[in-house]
Amino acid sequence: MTSVEQTQPPPPPTGPKLATSQRPSDVPPPETFLVARPEKPVTTWAEVAGLLAAGLLLELGFRAGAANLAAALSVLTLAGVLLSGSRLEQRTAKWLVIGAASLSPWLAVRASASLTTLTFLASASLLALATGLSKTGSLTDLKARSVLNHLMSPSIEWGYGLQMSNRLIAPSFQGRPLRAVWRGLLVASPIVVLFALLLSSADQVFSNLLVVDRLPALTGHALAAMALAVLFMGLTSRAAHKTEPYLAGPLSRPLGSVEVHVILGSVAVLFAAFVATQVVVALGGDHVFEAENLTQAQFARRGFFQLLWVAALVIALLGVIRSIRAGGSASEPNSVQEGRDLFKQLAVVVLALTLVITAISIQRLLQYVDTFGYTPLRLWSLVAAVWIGVIILADIASIAGLGGTRSWFPGFFILSAAVFVFALNLVNPDAQVAEYNTTNRSQTTVDTSALAELSDDAIPAAIDYLDQLSPTSYIEFRGQLCQRSDLSAGYGVFGANVAKRRADTLLDAVCGDERQPSSNH
Repeated sequence: MTSVEQTQPPPPPTGPKLATSQRPSDVPPPETFLVARPEKPVTTWAEVAGLLAAGLLLELGFRAGAANLAAALSVLTLAGVLLSGSRLEQRTAKWLVIGAASLSPWLAVRASASLTTLTFLASASLLALATGLSKTGSLTDLKARSVLNHLMSPSIEWGYGLQMSNRLIAPSFQGRPLRAVWRGLLVASPIVVLFALLLSSADQVFSNLLVVDRLPALTGHALAAMALAVLFMGLTSRAAHKTEPYLAGPLSRPLGSVEVHVILGSVAVLFAAFVATQVVVALGGDHVFEAENLTQAQFARRGFFQLLWVAALVIALLGVIRSIRAGGSASEPNSVQEGRDLFKQLAVVVLALTLVITAISIQRLLQYVDTFGYTPLRLWSLVAAVWIGVIILADIASIAGLGGTRSWFPGFFILSAAVFVFALNLVNPDAQVAEYNTTNRSQTTVDTSALAELSDDAIPAAIDYLDQLSPTSYIEFRGQLCQRSDLSAGYGVFGANVAKRRADTLLDAVCGDERQPSSNH
């Protein structure tokens, strides 16, 4: 006869957890630092070599104190890495990389720090955008949030780039300890470089140890190049994956039609009042300036920078409102009701008034320049005002419905910025400042001190101006020019710069042995 104990079913197991394949659906998977992606791309040795070369070029240039050519070569190398492989599947992405490569040589042509910095940022942005559009997406249908995804991707994607490199190299190691060492080296390189920079800035002896021409310097070059290469892996990783793991969740839309109408209506009333004031000033003429105890030049100088900020902030404000205003679903509380939404009308009115304000800022700036001449800041402000005017017109067309439902404005914004940066390099702003101040102004007084302080891009125009001066003024201005440091020794190959070389040749011909060598080399 069978006992009761024998007939009872066995208790449920309480031992080890179920295997992953048997995990109940209500149990969440374990959390990881990086969101798992279905694609498992593997980097190539050519990509690794190219990224290391780009990192080494940039590191050597910064260490030598002549990063312009090094940055240009680094961008060209990265562009070559992206174009030589099969990562970029869309034609648009390839053209963006070509655009970045076309901008980068200007870094070795122009000497203005503001211009070269802007050129480098434009090239880097085009590379980031290209890798984001590698496999999916369209430049003519690009949401603002997608643009942020693409531009911030290199700072996040390098982690996935490490995974791609690990899939290439780890199988070559025999045993898990060596694989772990390899992964540790990849992650440690940027960390070690950061701490090394901080420690070297805190202690001169340690800093000298890092830069002597011995093994520590070679080690420092290798670590810095590897650290930069790890960051550059963000570009190749972005080009190899389709997934966007960040800024991908639903966007909160707290603004309904009433809030939008109040915001834009208030701004429109304020802008209309300002434009009306300008009309009164224009009709009143000199009587208005006398009442305010201002000259026309003082009045013009007083606000063109602020007006440019107003125009730029309006574009940003409308971009934010378009992103977070409620949709047309009547079931949503505080939502936009069909037939009652005046966003388009109010936005167009605000942008039209902003366009008038931009034109006023340009008129003020030109009036001030006619009296006091150009400075690089004034010329840059004028170019920025023209670009903002173009952006406002494009924004009006986009809000009015040109292009249907396609979101083409963000892509136009980026491409137009890149085109303006290319145009700035082409026209050479500092040379234009010097040329205008010395030949085209209605005023006869020229601030030679300010002229001598322009970048090397302006030296040819400054040298030509010497022949127009009286003997006393010639001696004074020549002395100011000859105080500029002699850069003819350069920084080796990374010191090559067309504008600097030409300026040194011209100044040597004028100054002879009076110039002092630069303290940077």
